[in-house]
Amino acid sequence: MNVSGVSMRSDEVLARHTSLRVGGTCEKWVVVHDEDALLPTFSGLRSEGLKITLMGQGTRFVPRDGGLSGAVVRLGTGYSNIHVEGTDIHVGAAVPVCLVALAAANAGLSGLESLANHGGSIGASVALDSGPEGGWDALIRQASWFARGGVRTGDIEKARKLKTPLFLGVTLALKHRDAAAIDKAMESAWKKSHVGLWWKPLSRGSMRNGIVRANLAGVRVRELMIPEGNPDMLVNLGGATAKELAFFERMVVDRVRRERGIELATRMVWAGSHGGDK
Repeated sequence: MNVSGVSMRSDEVLARHTSLRVGGTCEKWVVVHDEDALLPTFSGLRSEGLKITLMGQGTRFVPRDGGLSGAVVRLGTGYSNIHVEGTDIHVGAAVPVCLVALAAANAGLSGLESLANHGGSIGASVALDSGPEGGWDALIRQASWFARGGVRTGDIEKARKLKTPLFLGVTLALKHRDAAAIDKAMESAWKKSHVGLWWKPLSRGSMRNGIVRANLAGVRVRELMIPEGNPDMLVNLGGATAKELAFFERMVVDRVRRERGIELATRMVWAGSHGGDK
């Protein structure tokens, strides 16, 4: 398949494209840069019988060691633009959320300060979160997405009804605010963990306190570690595998449940096989 506006490689190592640096290969690695290339690319992949997996910045995407069958598709340069128009911001889906928050702050617009340290792309965050910590839908004036048949534009509720929409961009409706107040809120956000945030609580109780009081802050197992200062994160110090990551995750969940009575779940999206056949 040869489509203009698309970068494509075979047997790509996914660990190169994820924050945690784990994961095997995928059959095809596809980066779509132009809107005109979307339909022929997806049609071509499906005609080859390839399963399609969508990926953003890779901050929450965890491919297993056995890799993924089919194609992993990511949006490229054509979806990396930010345009401020009055109190609206038009954003391509490939833009990291933290850059959108910074652009809003520089324009004197408020509403995204709490996301100043959010590392993922806005497209993935809109798809995976009902607002990062709740709130995207209230901010989105209009969204565009790709589904079978082509590009659609409209209310976010329409896209939410689809199983796996590929968000292409959003228009955010923000409000003017005093610059000093925005700066203060941005500074406060940076003091809190969000980039690489692994856990979310499923029951009442503080996630962070549960991990600390279960004596897990600072714990290291081989090349994986829970930072003492940011216990709601997991860090790959170099060389850890996805299998080891999954074991570490289960250990933390079990220990916090047993010792603190708090149920944790992962924010990560696991994909692929553990090994052998993909």
